[in-house]
Amino acid sequence: HLEDKLENINRSRLVVEKVPLSGKGESEILFDSVDFLQDSSFTYLAVFDEFLYYSYQYYTDNEELVEKLVCYDLENHTEKEVTIPDGDTNTYEFGINYIYPLGDKLVFKAGYEIYRCDLNAENIEKVMTLEDEYHNIFADGNYLYEDNFANFMHSDLLSIEKADTRQLRVYDGNLKYVDTLDVGNYEYSFRPVDDKCFLSIDNNGVMSYFDKSEIGKVKGRNWGNRTLITLN
Repeated sequence: HLEDKLENINRSRLVVEKVPLSGKGESEILFDSVDFLQDSSFTYLAVFDEFLYYSYQYYTDNEELVEKLVCYDLENHTEKEVTIPDGDTNTYEFGINYIYPLGDKLVFKAGYEIYRCDLNAENIEKVMTLEDEYHNIFADGNYLYEDNFANFMHSDLLSIEKADTRQLRVYDGNLKYVDTLDVGNYEYSFRPVDDKCFLSIDNNGVMSYFDKSEIGKVKGRNWGNRTLITLN
């Protein structure tokens, strides 16, 4: 992150570089903004099979926020910008850093909407509309979870109606509703680990896991069957 102190404006040069893990061979620059971008930053970076996805945002000279999501083919060394379908009026105003594998596809969030595409960013389609634009999503490959975390925790800051409890709405790989998991007043950070469990960390740093075999059976009840993990 480089600063142009003469103009007193943050201007960042964004670079994505591929480096051999073996330490042998030369590194390769996959993306270089070259021109400095005002107040720019990366918002997402991940690899799915042979495809690298990264997103970045910056302000134009007219103070307009621009955000781009790019798919880079690591084998063919080609790239393409991921865009929402023509005619869709949705925008990336609320960020595009929620992108996950789901089955043999990718899903990502923009505003209220969930989009799905092939791993190579082809065949993009809108597949779902969230109940609220401030809901987050995450996925573990088999399920997609709609999390009302923002409504539950930050209603005062967002000037929205506060949710009574934190809930995760669960959808299968075809985006069919499966279950609602009520996690009470817990302020957990959830991380899907594998087919069997969630790992979660509360505000006190206590780690625990939830049994995912219960999904489909909770039916909106409190998903309170968790096991604390003690790190010796």
